[in-house]
Order: sequence, then structure tokens, then C-alpha cells
Amino acid sequence: MRKCLFLVIVIMFIGILKSYSAQWTVSNNPNMPAQFGSVQTAIDSAAAGDTIFVYNSPNSYGNVNVTKKLHIIGAGYWGVWISGRESTNCSYTILADSVTIEGMYGSVSIGRVSPALLVKGIILKNLYMGTIDLQRVDACLIYNSICENIQIFDKNYYVENIIVSNNIINRLYNPRGSNMFVLNNIFFIDTYSSNPPYWLGSLIFQGGYGSTKYTIFQNNIFSKGSPIQAEYSSFNNNLTFNSRQNTLPYSNNNGANNIINQDPKYRGSNALDGWNSVHRVVEQNIDLRLADDSPARNAGADSTDIGISGGLYPWPRNADGTYDYSGRPRLPEIESFNLVNPIVGTDGTLRFNVKGNKAR
Repeated sequence: MRKCLFLVIVIMFIGILKSYSAQWTVSNNPNMPAQFGSVQTAIDSAAAGDTIFVYNSPNSYGNVNVTKKLHIIGAGYWGVWISGRESTNCSYTILADSVTIEGMYGSVSIGRVSPALLVKGIILKNLYMGTIDLQRVDACLIYNSICENIQIFDKNYYVENIIVSNNIINRLYNPRGSNMFVLNNIFFIDTYSSNPPYWLGSLIFQGGYGSTKYTIFQNNIFSKGSPIQAEYSSFNNNLTFNSRQNTLPYSNNNGANNIINQDPKYRGSNALDGWNSVHRVVEQNIDLRLADDSPARNAGADSTDIGISGGLYPWPRNADGTYDYSGRPRLPEIESFNLVNPIVGTDGTLRFNVKGNKAR
């Protein structure tokens, strides 16, 4: 039954992936001209179904309301933790159906509690988010993203049919959403409450409304991140290591085929050093690829890897095989353009050199 339900949810996203209409560019970087200087102005001017490209900038694009079906593509988050580089920083509130956002840094809020607004068919990918706040949404796919928090924070939120797949996450909190599938993620951190002092783990957000419930966890790695504070949930083919809750399942949860307290054997020698967080993964370019003898290799419920290299959306890679933590869209791009003869006479020939690449 759960497999059938999962397939239905996946099919719901197929219509969103159709081609979009007009394309627009946005930049508030004085060195990068574009058609619009504001993301909000571009959204207000665009027609439903258009694509908006957002360039890197040293300046934040601020708070934005997405009020129509759009595909918003940022140039990546690759400069967030690297001095002298730029990113596409923006905070989105999604208030329309069938919105896709990728290649951005910032935060996302989906739907609205008051006045109530339910949105459907949202896709978030290749993002670096402080928080993804699910308020009122039916059918949302989040993948290949680095997220500090994915949360259903308020008891009045309405959330159904969520797929969280192939992400690197600090915390995920789901006290009331139904039909949430959490697949092939890496959880990296515990949460500590100082008042009163106790460990919350990776599946609860301090100040929220209870533990994570009614969630299917499959093919995830909990390395230092602890899967405590879950109830009435399923844990299948997950791997735990050096966590405060290594044994799965526990309490009133169910599941099978979990790998208990075994080193996932990341290739990066510093992957499990000290206090881990998603920020450190990007800042230090930690190599989270699995070693050839990792117990997570081909150990998932679908016979692919446990963690971000397996499942539905394996993590994007660079040309050398390392994981790509840039968030750059997988699109053809021109890397350089040089005019050989900038002055051309009548009936002359303009010569130029272009260096680019195909969709990565």
C-alpha cells in the first residue's frame, strides 16, 4: 500500500516538469546586467509558466512572494562560505501551485496558515536552505539540497504527500504531516536544549509541538545525527553510527534491515570530526562519498546505496567524480567569450572564441 501511495505522489510531479514558456533574467549585481534588478519585480511581470534566471550577486535579493506557477533557477549557492565569491541569496514564500526553485541560497516557506492558503505540486532542488518551512502544502518534492531545518513547525499546519530525498540535513521535524517519505538523506547533527538540558536529536525542533510522527525513513544515514524523538514511524534500511539512538526501530516505531552503529566509511577523513553541521560540509568541502567497502554500498531497500549516492536522485557530481556542493544548475553555459577582431569593416567577418559546456 505504501509503495503504491509513493508512486502516486511521484506521478503528481510529472506535469510540473514540462517545458516552461518565456525566460527572464534578474541581477542586482552592477557588474552583471539583466532584464530585471529585482526577483519580485520579475515575478510580478512574468506570466504563469515562465522561467526566471537569477544571477549571482554580492547583494541579497531580499524577501519574495511567488504568486504564480514559475520555474526559478539561481546560479548556485557556491559562494556562500567562500570569501570573495557570490551567491544567489533570497527568502521565498511560495503562494502558488506548481512552483519549482533551484540553485538558490536562503530560506523557503510554502503555503500560508492565516489567511489559509494551500498550495500543491512544489519542487525544490539544488538548494542551500537555512529553513524550509512547510505550512500548508499537498505534494512537495525536496531533493539534492543542503538544509539546516526542514520543518512543520506549527500545530495548525496542513501538510501531506512530501518526499524528502537525497539531501544533507541537520534536522527534520514532522509532528503532524501525513504521507512523508524521507529517503536517502544524511543526517549530520544532534540538537541540544539548554533549558531544560537534554538532547533532542535530528527529528525534533526546539519549541515545536512534539516528536516526529507518521513518517517513513528509508535508506538514510544517521552519522552523529540521532533518530530519536520519532513515534509511529517506519525505519527501513537505514544506517546509524555514533548516534544517541543507534538501535532501529525503537519504541512504537517499526521497520527492518537497518544497519546498527557501523561506520559508513565516508572517503573524507574529516567527515566525522568534531561538531558536524551542513555548514561545515560546504565550508570544508567534506568528501561524503562512500568508500568501496562501506556497509552502505548497495544496502538500500532498492538495492542502491544507503545515503545520497543511491535512491531516486543521486547527488550531482563534478567531472572528477567528487560531489558537487555548488548548487549550479545542470544547464548548458558559456564560460568565456572573446572577440578576436572587435572592429569589423563593411562586409567584414566578426571572429570570436566561445568556451562553454553542455548540460552537466
